Amino acid sequence: MGGPNVAGMAQPAACPPPCPEVPAAFAGTVTPETYAKSVDYTLAKSRLEMVELTWSAAVLSVVLFSGVLPWFYRMFQHAAGNSVWAGAGFLVAAGVLLSAADLPFEWHAQFHLEERFGFNTTTAADLVAGPG
Repeated sequence: MGGPNVAGMAQPAACPPPCPEVPAAFAGTVTPETYAKSVDYTLAKSRLEMVELTWSAAVLSVVLFSGVLPWFYRMFQHAAGNSVWAGAGFLVAAGVLLSAADLPFEWHAQFHLEERFGFNTTTAADLVAGPG
């Protein structure tokens, strides 16, 4: 069963603090500065993932319990018909739309969080401009 350790994320105070020193297994290959930066990055990314997980659960709850999903299915069925392919298309479209709600978090992680820690030097302008 892969996936996030939700119990550990829900109670960060219950998690042990990170080791202040470089673990012995990495002592010869990782500097204390690099180790500290990687620990800080991991904690920041975990906090962002907790917010994203909460947001995704809220969006999914609204979609499931507000009647949006059946309404979207009826609209999709009216436009595409009632075939197996139309049903598969609905599943793909619903998945893409639900995933779109997470894009601001992915954007923040890619262009702000990783840039803050020096892991990514690509800017949004570079992404739009393309290779070259």
